[in-house]
Amino acid sequence: MKQEQVVLRRYIQDLMTSMTTTNRQHSEVVSSNQRLTFVQERLDNMDSQVKEVATAEVGRRTHLLRRRQQPRYD
Repeated sequence: MKQEQVVLRRYIQDLMTSMTTTNRQHSEVVSSNQRLTFVQERLDNMDSQVKEVATAEVGRRTHLLRRRQQPRYD
């Protein structure tokens, strides 16, 4: 009986160690996912800002081109 208890106790300790490791890995995955979400949001914001700047620049250049093409009456 004593030997069975030792084996069972060892099995329970191994199981607890395994669960602790699994929980730690799960926490790391969640943390990594949160960081990736943050990075994705920043990239989306950068995309939006680049589009706004590009649109403004196209508008500015179009305006300058139209001004240049208008006949001048000096």
